[in-house]
Amino acid sequence: MDLLYDLVNLGCLIQVNSTSITGYCGKKVMKTAMELVSANMASIVASDCHSNRYRSPGLSRAYGIISKHFGVKKAELLFKTNPSRIIEDREVLLDGELRLKRKKYLHIFGLQL
Repeated sequence: MDLLYDLVNLGCLIQVNSTSITGYCGKKVMKTAMELVSANMASIVASDCHSNRYRSPGLSRAYGIISKHFGVKKAELLFKTNPSRIIEDREVLLDGELRLKRKKYLHIFGLQL
């Protein structure tokens, strides 16, 4: 998460897949996806859809989960506003400041402890 935090601060965009939010990829992935959204590090939610038979988009369900946990404003930003802004080659918006508790590491002789 610290590396992603640094990348977002440099201007990189983070996509969270709808299947990660809905739990299709497992509880650990779902928890991480929700942490990214909560920390305002996610720029967009996308489908990562490969077919309509084996890996359906699940965007409506993911939209409902984000709306319930973070509000309609954030859901609109991640599912509609920012994807449109990317297509239009415009700056992507964040919903407030990045919120992440950075881990503190002890460095001794070049080793991270």
